[in-house]
Amino acid sequence: MKMLGKYTFVLLTASLLISAGMVYFLSGSKTKSIERQSSTAASEENTLKVSLAERDFLVEIADTPAKRRKGLMFRESLCAACGMLFIFEKEERLSFWMKNTLIPLDIVFIDRAKKVVDWTTLKPCVVENCPTYTSKEAAKYVLEVNAETFTNILNKDVFF
Repeated sequence: MKMLGKYTFVLLTASLLISAGMVYFLSGSKTKSIERQSSTAASEENTLKVSLAERDFLVEIADTPAKRRKGLMFRESLCAACGMLFIFEKEERLSFWMKNTLIPLDIVFIDRAKKVVDWTTLKPCVVENCPTYTSKEAAKYVLEVNAETFTNILNKDVFF
């Protein structure tokens, strides 16, 4: 009888542990799935259509200091109709660099009236001391897209 009691106890304990583990696993999976859905939705919500020189871009929004600091760093590619729009609190001359940016970019400086006030093409920089480029005029927005996307866009209107 003692042998049967120990065997039953072991089976019950094992069943409880397995059940608890499955509940933990399943609840964790649901949480991760929800987190993935939330981050996907957040990234979709944090995009905007921008039009310039008869071209449309779906751009990510960099509207916080952390997002502006990171920018397009470490990206290995950027689709032809993609980019990033940096939004600043006030209009002023802005400086950008290409630290840890792996792809060449056109940097378009846009004033509060949404006109292009300056633009340039910058090359990737993976060394410690990267050069900076400062806009020639005050800007409130900066659009980054693949290099050589634009030619003569000075004073063009930007729509977003």
